[in-house]
Parts: sequence; C-alpha cells; structure tokens
Amino acid sequence: MTTSIYNISTYSRFNLSESESDITVFVKEYKERIKKQLAREEEGGKTSFVSFTQKRLSVTDAAWLRDNRHRFFKDTANETLFKLNYLSECGFICCMEYSPGGEYIVVGHSSGLIQMRHGSTGTVLCTLRNIQFPPKPVYSIEYSTCEERVCYASCMDGAVYRIEIPNIDAPLDDPPAYCIKADPVLETLNMQFYGSPGISSYSTPFITQRSPALSLGLSYDQTKMIVGYGDASIKVYDMETQEACLTYKVHKLRLQFIPKKLQRMHSGQVCALRCHKQRPYMFASGAWDNTLRIWDTRCQVGCVMTFEGVNICSDSIDLNRDHCIAGSWKPTEGLTMWDLVARKKLNVIRVQNRRPDVDGEYIYACRYWRSDDVSVFL
Repeated sequence: MTTSIYNISTYSRFNLSESESDITVFVKEYKERIKKQLAREEEGGKTSFVSFTQKRLSVTDAAWLRDNRHRFFKDTANETLFKLNYLSECGFICCMEYSPGGEYIVVGHSSGLIQMRHGSTGTVLCTLRNIQFPPKPVYSIEYSTCEERVCYASCMDGAVYRIEIPNIDAPLDDPPAYCIKADPVLETLNMQFYGSPGISSYSTPFITQRSPALSLGLSYDQTKMIVGYGDASIKVYDMETQEACLTYKVHKLRLQFIPKKLQRMHSGQVCALRCHKQRPYMFASGAWDNTLRIWDTRCQVGCVMTFEGVNICSDSIDLNRDHCIAGSWKPTEGLTMWDLVARKKLNVIRVQNRRPDVDGEYIYACRYWRSDDVSVFL
C-alpha cells in the first residue's frame, strides 16, 4: 500500500464530484437568481434586489423636501435645480480659482493637469499644463493682481508654476457649446502610453524645491510669495529674485524640547495659507497639527498668534480686516470666526439648513464674499 506525501483535500460543501467545481455551481445559482428577478420584475412584483424602477426617495429625504420646499425651492427657476456629473480621465479636482471678472475658471487636477474652463458652463477652453507622469496633484492656485492674465499654482513635485492665461474670447452671455482647443481624453492617452508629457508653453516652473508645495499666497503689494510645504516649513520668496528671504521652520527633534505654549512653528504639513488683502505684511496658515497661526513678516519670530483646536485639512482659511474664518474637519461647528485684535474665538457659525441625513459638515474650503456693504463668508 502506497501513501502520498501530500494530503490534498477534495472536500466541498456541496459534496460535488471531481469533475464539477464550486465555481460552476456558483455561476449556475447566480444565473437562476437573475432569471427569477427578471421574471418578478416583468410580473410587477417586488424583488429583494434594488432596481432602478423601485429606487425612491427615503422617508428622511421626503420629509426634508416637504418641510423646506417653501423655504428654498418656491419661486425658483427650474434650470438652477440640477446636478451635472461627468466622468473625467483628468483626475480629481484639487483646487480651482475664478478670474477677477468671472469669465473663466482655472482648475487643478490630481494628475497635474491644469485646465482653463468657461465661467458659467464649465466647458474646457484650453489646457494650461499637461498631465504629469508620474501624477502629482496641484493643490492651490492664486491669481496675480499686478500681472495681467497670470496665476501661480503649487504642485506636489515641489515646484510653483507660473501660468500664463491665453486671451480666449468666451463671453458669459454666449457660452461655447463645445471645445476644440483641448481634448483631455486624447491628452491622457498621449501622456500615459506614448512617452513623456509634452511641454506646455503656458506653464513654466517659477520656484522649485524638494519638499511638496501644498499652499501658496501672494502678498497684497505683489512683492512677496509665501509657500507652505509638506515638511512643515513656510518660505517667503522675493518675486523679482525668486529667492527665499525668510524661512519659518524648526526641526522635529528640537521641537520636542519646546513647550507647546511657546512653539511658534508648525509641526505638520502646511495645507492652507492666505495673505491679508489690506496688510501686505500679514498672512495666515493652517496645518495638520490642529493649529491656525497668524504671521507678521516684520517680526523676527514670525508667528504672532496661535489658535489651537482648528483641524484644518485643506485650503479653508481667509482673512478680512481684523477677522479670520477657518473651516475644520468636524461633523458640527466646523466654521469658526476669530478676532485678530482680541486674539480669541469670536463666533461659531452653525449651519441652519443642513440636511439631517448628512454625515457632517467637514469643511474643505471657505471664503469671504467681499463687498463694500457687507462681509459674507461662503
């Protein structure tokens, strides 16, 4: 009698023969279930599977629409009550910025692509920067107020790009129906399968560093550029020489020996940065260390104010006069206003019309609506 060294188990929970496998049985069972489901739907009966014909609003959604119809939807044009969803090969949208006049919008994607779109329809007018390989997201875009049709974008590859916006006539009253200037799908195929990316004449590297550039801001007088990096550092560059004149950074090993109340530098990635529109020497920054800091370039230390407990996850801070708003990654009470004169939290903005079935607020971005009459934040 001979015995095998390897004990191969042929057990199956269906007690099948050697010529029949579990996969064959699974396929047959699934086929029968699909046939039964189609038969029930043709007869008009209910099925345990969710089909498109049976998918309806939940009780919570119906109650919310009924209670808020007269409050939000009454006397509202139907063309504004729609959602536009599309599948894009360009990657996720990480940042966007409107032009001063609102004619177009510059969009930065996770693949490194920067597009110029129409301000009202979103039609792609031009590709300002081709898809980068390997993909590096573009996290912030800032317009220049002294240079006409020029903006700057920070990228994860450590570079800040100077974007020259072409003069394309696309009026808001007569928007284009389609785009001929650029085709993102064809560019994706070209970049991914046919070698290195092409060179775009609209985008040129302005400042280059090794650490990822996550946020940037331009001073009010346009003489300085402030960039926040992934290594928890903030650098102030001169716009003419393109050299760093100030650097705010402390080594992590040294930061451990400094008491928390005396720390004047960030210990996490600087993901948000905003310059003051009235004071060229002041800017605010937010990092993943749950702090919001106010900086003054005239001061040798740099940081003049620190607000704890602000869980900023993206570009969600803005300055206006003596106030600062910050959006936090929190389910409730995520939007707060801070007084820069009293150096304390001024108010917590609570959302009044948030749907009850939404998981939370989790604010990614917030801005002041600047007007001569009233200051509104979005």
